[in-house]
Amino acid sequence: MNDDDNRRETHREAMQIERLEPDRRREVLNAYLDDELVPAAARHVTVWLDAHPEMLKEVEHNRRVWDLLDLYEDESASPDFAAQVLAKTVRPPRRLVLLPRLAAAAAAVLVLAVGGLLLATRSGGPGPDETRDVADLSVLESVPAEYLEQADALLALSDDEFEALLLADLEEPWGGG
Repeated sequence: MNDDDNRRETHREAMQIERLEPDRRREVLNAYLDDELVPAAARHVTVWLDAHPEMLKEVEHNRRVWDLLDLYEDESASPDFAAQVLAKTVRPPRRLVLLPRLAAAAAAVLVLAVGGLLLATRSGGPGPDETRDVADLSVLESVPAEYLEQADALLALSDDEFEALLLADLEEPWGGG
C-alpha cells in the first residue's frame, strides 16, 4: 500500500471507528489529532468521541502531551549514534580462555580440599590408630595465591550454582580458546 491508499483506508476506518479493534482505533485517533482526516471523517470521529467520554479524555490527554512536546526543539543525533548505543549495550560473544578454566578448576580443588578437612575435623578427626598427614596441607601451599583469592566467591555459591560452573567448563571444547 502506498501513502494515498493508507490515507484512504484511515478515512474509511474513521467512518467506522466504533467497530475498530483498540490498536487500530488508536491509530485513527492519532490521525485525527494530526488533522490528517478528511472533514467528514473528522466530524464522525468528533461525534463518536462526544458519545465516549473515556476516549475523549484519552485523546485530550494525548493532545496536551503533544502540545507540550512541540515546545521543545528536536535534538539532532550524530550519524553514528545507533552504532555507539549498540556498542555499549550489546555484549560480544563470551570467549573463555584456558586460564580462567584452570583457575576455576584449582579453586574447585581448593574448596573440596578445605571442605574435606573441615569435614574430617568435624567428624572427630583421625582415630587412635590414624595419623594426620601433614603433606595433605602442603597441597594448599602449591595453589597460586591468585586462585585462593577467588575461593570466597566460590564458597558463596549455592550447590546448584557451583555445579553449573563446573558443568559450563565441560560443555565448551577445551581447544576453543
